[in-house]
Amino acid sequence: MPALGRGQQVIETPEGRAEVIGLKRWTAAMLADSLGLRAPGVSLFQTRECTKALTDRLHFSSVFIEKEIRGGAPGAPAFSVVIRLVEPQDSGRIRWAVEPRDSQPDRPEWLELRRVLTDSARGVFREGDLVNPLGLYGVFLADSARPPMRKAGALAAQLGLDSARAQVFWTVLSRLTGERDRELAIRALRGDRNRRNRMMAAAVLANFPASDDAWRALAESLRDPYAGVSAAALQSINVLGNGFARDVDWAPATAALRAVLDGTNLPAFLPLVRVLVQTRVAPAVAAALLGGGGELLLAHADAADRRSRDAARALLLQLSGRATAPASWRSWVATL
Repeated sequence: MPALGRGQQVIETPEGRAEVIGLKRWTAAMLADSLGLRAPGVSLFQTRECTKALTDRLHFSSVFIEKEIRGGAPGAPAFSVVIRLVEPQDSGRIRWAVEPRDSQPDRPEWLELRRVLTDSARGVFREGDLVNPLGLYGVFLADSARPPMRKAGALAAQLGLDSARAQVFWTVLSRLTGERDRELAIRALRGDRNRRNRMMAAAVLANFPASDDAWRALAESLRDPYAGVSAAALQSINVLGNGFARDVDWAPATAALRAVLDGTNLPAFLPLVRVLVQTRVAPAVAAALLGGGGELLLAHADAADRRSRDAARALLLQLSGRATAPASWRSWVATL
């Protein structure tokens, strides 16, 4: 039997260490045992297989697994995984947006960008050529401001991306900075069924850190039902948060923020928590974000994983002004 750790959330196995964040009725040991019974041969450290087993066979509402190598004996590295999840009985917390009804043709204003992202031989729009290098767009902009730096291209190559294609993508994207570009991108994200248009719109909004509406449209699109759009929105809002953070009025977007903080789109949970801290979200929206809930954020605040714990506590501090122990955080959230 694996050894139980902090709050019955952490287990040590011969394969490595696993922390499960978001448990209420279950324990990490119960999770591992049930996985062995319902999906023989699948372990907590097989990220794709485990995610599929937990959702399809154990009916967890949402699952996201992050895996790292943490050392170990030479030739036999031990692994560490953090598993974020929402239990089956809490499926009501998962609230994806409804895809827009009205589909527009491919926007002519983004023709050049679309050409960069289209396989010339097959005529297929290559979503990965947008989503993957978009995360380095902020580095490209820093390079452009301080030539002859070429850090973005080097990082793209290290990640196995086509750095030449990425460079063209960044260059074309950096030209879409007009007010018409911003307005068109926001309209497309919120009301265009054409997924290509929504993905490009999410990328374009990385050019508008001074616009609160751009930040909010990206946060709202973290709930987009199409994975390519939500992934592009996540990359862009990370670019803004890491390189262009400033105070943002989040009040008009609290419904979307609340859905993500409740567990919708778990890959976006921790990045959004960080962005809300970076943009100094106002304490006035604390009740809208956490009132009657806040369970997943509180679970992260009590996590053994330092990244998760520090990010969650920073947001709780920002929203409440209270630098206290996890038990006090729970008491405070209960008053909202």
